[in-house]
Amino acid sequence: MIKKKKTLLIVCTIFLLYFILWVNNLIPQSPKPFLSNKEVMKEIAREYPEYDVKKIQDRVFIDKKHVFVPYLSKENDYGIINWSWNNNEWEIASIEINMFDPKLWKIKSNGSFKYYLLWNMPTSQVHKINFYLTKERQFSFSEGVWKYEPKIQMKSEKMLNGSSYGLYRFPKKWERIMNDETYINSSNQSDSLFSSFEQPTSMMVLWLPLDKNNKITKLIYPVEGGRGSGVGNSQINFIQDAMEENLEGEHILFPKQK
Repeated sequence: MIKKKKTLLIVCTIFLLYFILWVNNLIPQSPKPFLSNKEVMKEIAREYPEYDVKKIQDRVFIDKKHVFVPYLSKENDYGIINWSWNNNEWEIASIEINMFDPKLWKIKSNGSFKYYLLWNMPTSQVHKINFYLTKERQFSFSEGVWKYEPKIQMKSEKMLNGSSYGLYRFPKKWERIMNDETYINSSNQSDSLFSSFEQPTSMMVLWLPLDKNNKITKLIYPVEGGRGSGVGNSQINFIQDAMEENLEGEHILFPKQK
């Protein structure tokens, strides 16, 4: 009888400890200090050994919960690891190698979103990047009324200044437009059967890589067949290459399509 009571006591104690740990994990905690370079490399070697990290180039803190980590592989290829504080631990939000194209990281903050462009590419190929926020002009007809929405086209230039990697936050005006667009889209679908799904936006973020002569440069990828590889969450997305038909009033010579 005594033995059964001891066994029951041990089981209850273990259960209570697990319950305390589980509840503790549900309570949001302030981010712990970010991993050292050695710890980052060890974590990547454990979870994504195929990315073969040789050197951490930098650790750029976007805020207390998001870190941008550019790196070089053992083959001297260019890569990015993005980290976020989630479920009370540092997690890999995305990892890539030889993608070159800038990515857009959408981070929620105080009810709205902040937008960051990040990249890591050979400076021998790219001297400057032009970023564009665009929306095509639209006509619509509803309840006997025609509606016209003018084209939006805004440009921001970013010099690489000899650094292969970079992080660039949207100008405040761009963020305001994007957040307004998100609000309008969510309002338009609030009564829809599919309101739980994210409404696609008609806004586009585009980019052009330029050389020292302000000419469009064609990126040369070390991987046969084009871009490299990567994995990530839905808050980190590709941006599109700008095409001549996307832009108006830009005095840039686009290469002829073959």
